[in-house]
Amino acid sequence: MLNHKEVPSVNSTFTEPIRKEGSFQDTGSLTQKENSTEELADAINKVKHELRSDKKHLLTEKIKSVVIDMIYYSESQLKVNYSDYLSQKLNCNYTYMSNLFSKIHGNTIQNFIIATKIERAKELMMYNDLTLTEIAFKLHYSSVAHISNQFKKVTGVSPSVFKASLSQNNSLLSTSFTANTETNAAAEESKIIPINSPQTADNNKEGLHQVEG
Repeated sequence: MLNHKEVPSVNSTFTEPIRKEGSFQDTGSLTQKENSTEELADAINKVKHELRSDKKHLLTEKIKSVVIDMIYYSESQLKVNYSDYLSQKLNCNYTYMSNLFSKIHGNTIQNFIIATKIERAKELMMYNDLTLTEIAFKLHYSSVAHISNQFKKVTGVSPSVFKASLSQNNSLLSTSFTANTETNAAAEESKIIPINSPQTADNNKEGLHQVEG
């Protein structure tokens, strides 16, 4: 008679999971790794965004610098228009620069150029004995009428009115300075004591007594 070995029950054999090394991972650890990866990706994207933003602001500052150098320190007449000059100088597409400049500063490159030229014209009127014709030529305007129209549009007054106001202000300052000088001189004279006055004699006596003593 054959001996029947005990056969393990189906339930006891297949209900217990067969655990192999590395076959299962802790759910909490997996979630933590996913969160760390997402945070790292967000940080990288933030840095990239800041770098792009810094580059854009840097480009607009370079545009302003080139414009100021061109207007304040360049004596030679431009052989190309401003858009081509900026593109060549900064090696960048002008349309892109123009759109970027307007987006960041709320003003166009062209308006910035005009405002800078008018500011320079005002300085030349204040500190140099140049005629408007000479200023127009120095700032590369095609005519006196052109600079006059732009000047009035930006400042609200014509160059001649601005120049007259400078002369009037200088005259008032000169008159005020002269009056103050005369007043101060009169005040100093009132403090001078005549040589033969009693006070001078008393002071001399006191001095002699001190010397004799």
